[in-house]
Amino acid sequence: MAVVTADAQSYHIVVTNGVNGVLCEARNAASLQATNEQMLAMTDKHRCYAGSSSRQQVEAEFDKQPLNKAAPNMVEEVLLRGKT
Repeated sequence: MAVVTADAQSYHIVVTNGVNGVLCEARNAASLQATNEQMLAMTDKHRCYAGSSSRQQVEAEFDKQPLNKAAPNMVEEVLLRGKT
């Protein structure tokens, strides 16, 4: 999915402006509006390319193994909390 997000905190780590999405100024409604208009003006082909680029970037840069290892323990912890 092509992404529109603010250039703040860690969001810019996942979005390369103009490649897999578009960044707007944080806390700036006019910038968000302009960025949304920019995204809507893109061709379907460009938005599909941006979406594919997003997936490739996330798969290449972010490791899901830590989450996969932690998930069973998190579920067990939540279930145990519900029993007390």
